[in-house]
This record gives sequence, structure tokens and C-alpha cells, in this order.
Amino acid sequence: MSPARADELKDEEAAVYDRQLRVWGVEVQRKLTAARVLLVGFGKLAAEATKNITLAGVGHVTLLDDTPAAQLAGHNFLVTPAAAGEHTAAQAAAATLQAMNPLVKVSAAAGPAAAAAASADALAGQDLVIATGAMPLGQLQQLNAAARRAGASFMAGGASGPGGWFFVDLRQHSYVPKGSAGADSDKVTLQYSALAEVLAPPAAPLPATTHAMYYVLLVCAALEQQLQRPLTAADLPAAQQQLQQLAAASPQLAAAQQQLAAHLAGAAEFAPVAAVLGGIIANNVVAAVSGSGAPLNNMLFYSLLDGRAIVETQPAGDGAGQPGKAAGGAAAGSQQQQQQQAHEVVID
Repeated sequence: MSPARADELKDEEAAVYDRQLRVWGVEVQRKLTAARVLLVGFGKLAAEATKNITLAGVGHVTLLDDTPAAQLAGHNFLVTPAAAGEHTAAQAAAATLQAMNPLVKVSAAAGPAAAAAASADALAGQDLVIATGAMPLGQLQQLNAAARRAGASFMAGGASGPGGWFFVDLRQHSYVPKGSAGADSDKVTLQYSALAEVLAPPAAPLPATTHAMYYVLLVCAALEQQLQRPLTAADLPAAQQQLQQLAAASPQLAAAQQQLAAHLAGAAEFAPVAAVLGGIIANNVVAAVSGSGAPLNNMLFYSLLDGRAIVETQPAGDGAGQPGKAAGGAAAGSQQQQQQQAHEVVID
């Protein structure tokens, strides 16, 4: 993470961020101001997440998506018809975000989102890379690997129809649990798995509580690898066959079949789902950048149908992604126990 500024917040910053300073304090705000975040792909989910982190005061936000802005005008609140013109989606959205918070430096990088993994220049100097939208899972794995090589943390998410998912890879991340004294003995260190590990074919049957959407991601990742191309709706029969083999004994099979069909049909991002997931992404950006409070570890699945957001640490059962205590603090021990179990996130 880029070093935080040693000086106090400027008067203008203190005035603009007054409300959140009362929530998380000056030190967290300094770290946010020093952070550099790259957003790859720009749909409704990216718009919600980017709006939130820009208003929170992340210092540098870069958008990468060369989709013509005219294609998104009227369907994305950050891409207005007036701003579309000959611009890309990233350029039009960057202008809107810059007006929302002039204290943040918002810019648009050149090139397609799909090429981000091969662009060392795009990733250089970034603290965090966030990929959203309709990128194939294979491309997301490549981008995650490239971010790791560049020394950046990585987040990815997708929303289709009434559901969505969110993945976090902070490599090795230490944080101070909320409510602790803040001493080094209270720190918890998490070891994260890369997306390629999370989406690797499981060596054993998955626990009965495994979320249906995780089965969908596993099947799609395996079929993409087999076919060496992005999937389309025409691949649904083959995907359903693989899902039947993978989840035959799971109580989640029926739900997974429904979500698989919606996923491969290319269901549009639903604004309410994007709003919820965008808020969750932004909250985790703050946690990741500041080291204050527990970030997600490492998968979240959300469904508008039941209003539940479920966190799971994947892959299950091999110890990857599990936290260890930096020292023997009781708070760290309780966090370790919590992170090892799937749990529900309360959506305010």
C-alpha cells in the first residue's frame, strides 16, 4: 500500500469527509486518500462500487473499459447521454465521478478490459484491482495472477438476474479487529487463496452447506478450461451435465441448476443486486486499505430472492485462506473461529 501522508488532512478534506471521519477516524481516511484502485470492466456493479469508493475518498481511482459510452447511456447512472458522445464508458464515468468528489483523482485508462492482465502499465502502482462485469472466469484468473505479480490485491464480482457473487484475494493481510485495543498482539493475519485455487476442481465432495452459486462458478470455470473459450447459452446442456455430476448429492442442486441457466443466458445486471453488492465491495475496500476491521474471506454469494448474503471460505477443508493469530490475543482467536465457518452477512 502506498505510504499514507504524514501531515494532517487538509481543511477541505476534513470538511467533506466529516461524517465518515466520525465513524472511522483520521488514520483510516489518510490511508484511503493514499490508495490507488483500478476498476476493470464497467457495468452497473462497477458503477455502484466506484461511486461508493469515490465518495469515501480513495485517493486515485482508474477505470478501464473501452466499451462505447453510447451503449451504456441510459442504463448506467454514471454514463449520462450528455457525457457519452464519442467517449468510452470509462471516460464518461470518470467525468461524472470526478464531479461527485473533486478531491479524488479519477481517470480512464486506454484499452479493453479483457487486455488488463497482459498490461503491466495498467497494473503498475495499483494497490487494489477490482474486476466486475461479464469477463470470463479464465480472464479473471489471469488478471488475479497478474495483480499478484504486480504486488496488488484483487477483488472480483458478478451479478446476473437476482443473484451475484464477490471474491477477495488480499494475499497476506493483517488487520486489527474492531473493538480491540489496537495493539500488535491483537492483530490477525489472513492468508488468501488466488481465484485459480478457489475455482480448481474439488478433490472431495463439497459440504452440504456449500452455496449453489459456488457450484455454478466451479462448473463454468471447468468448462471454459475444457473448451478454451468463453461460454455461451449454447453451452448450457454440457454445463448442466457437469453440474449434475458435481452436485448430484447436494441439497443445492436444484438452486444451482436455476442459477446456472440464468448465468449462461447472460441475464442483465439487476440494479438492486448491483447496489447491494456494490456497497459490500466498497466496505471491503475500506477494510482492505485501512487494516481496520475484518475483510471478507474470501467468497460472498447474494440472492435478492431471499435477501441473504452468505460468506464462505473456499476452497473448503484445506486450510487455505484461513487466518492465524499474529500473537495470542483473544480477539484474534474469536475472529479465527468465525472466519473458518460459513456465515451470513446482515444487509442493512
